[in-house]
Amino acid sequence: MSDKLPWVFLPGWGMPASCLEGLKAALYPWPVKLLDWPRDEAIWKAVLAGDREPLYAALHAQHPQAALWGGWSLGALVMSQLASHPNYQASCKGLVSLGMGPGFLASQDQSWGLRAAELRVFARRFKRNPSAGWKHFVNWQAQGDYDASHWTQRLEEQNTWSLTALEAGLDLLAQLQSWSLLKAPRRPWLLVRGAADPLCPDWSPLISQYQDELLHWETLAGAGHLLPMTQSHALAELLQNWAEQPS
Repeated sequence: MSDKLPWVFLPGWGMPASCLEGLKAALYPWPVKLLDWPRDEAIWKAVLAGDREPLYAALHAQHPQAALWGGWSLGALVMSQLASHPNYQASCKGLVSLGMGPGFLASQDQSWGLRAAELRVFARRFKRNPSAGWKHFVNWQAQGDYDASHWTQRLEEQNTWSLTALEAGLDLLAQLQSWSLLKAPRRPWLLVRGAADPLCPDWSPLISQYQDELLHWETLAGAGHLLPMTQSHALAELLQNWAEQPS
């Protein structure tokens, strides 16, 4: 599929690109570009106002060349938006979603996903006390991963986002969805979750409903939501095998 096209990865909510360094190292010698979330407050204010185009443009500008696109958690949700965007989709030669399906929340039309009330409660708590909210989120997403206390301590120190960016990221989690892309995928799309992921439910209902030769569903045993960090070598092997399949 790839002819050794580079990988381009985007991390999750509140996370810097450096949190994916372990996956980058495990993929060596395959070229990997880790994208940074923008630090420009104007971009995040635009997101809060309903305009996501500056965010998409800033991310794509970091690597506009053809690549295999991947994202973890919120990063996967945003990358799937770019993969269907008329201005950027030509750069995407394959899409990988880690710990994220076509949406984060369930809805009246789609029962798969977390209950919207869970995110609303978290968002209210976060606005009242961002520091405590951040720690709660880190503990939430670490459930299901081995040595959770080690990873929660590390992740608590990872947040470099501004408060505006964090609030905008929560809006993106609540609003973004890629069900239309799932119904008619344009490129090979690999969706990977950890078997014990508390934020990404079991794939089974989606696998039975969405069947296309371009869609590939995987579940990593012994992993939770932090699979790019806790299972970097097993994940790298899975990604390489998928990328080396004939188109």
